[in-house]
Amino acid sequence: MPLNYSLLILVVVVVYVLQKTTSVLVRILNDKVGQFIKSTKANEKFEGAEFQKEVVGFELVQIKKDHLSFVTKIVGYFESAFFIVLTAIIYEHGRDYDFVLQVVGVWLGLKIFGSYQQWTGAVLGRALFYIFLIGSLFNILFSIGLGIFYSFHS
Repeated sequence: MPLNYSLLILVVVVVYVLQKTTSVLVRILNDKVGQFIKSTKANEKFEGAEFQKEVVGFELVQIKKDHLSFVTKIVGYFESAFFIVLTAIIYEHGRDYDFVLQVVGVWLGLKIFGSYQQWTGAVLGRALFYIFLIGSLFNILFSIGLGIFYSFHS
């Protein structure tokens, strides 16, 4: 089957928009956590050492994200391309999509395992984990959908 270049260009543009959208979504969620921290710092109830340790951990993660954001962008683009291609190949060969779901599970497991340390806080750690999970699932599910779209229209 010949390669449909106009469809391929459309997919590349949509992946770029998807990455920008995911980035904005994660930034908004991180800002909400930052607002929570600012509002609770004024509350004496949250001045315990454990909460302060979580705040420092969260702020450290944000500093790392500011300086190393290019790494997450590379992973995001790779993730999108990988799941688009995987879905399209499986569709072309008439295979079951359960394999894609298994790969999604393994991929998320690897990403979770690699970032576990930053989520150890009871309150903010959970918030960071949910932000990560929402961003990853948003990226993966739209990439799979884009792979299916590409397969149907190629």
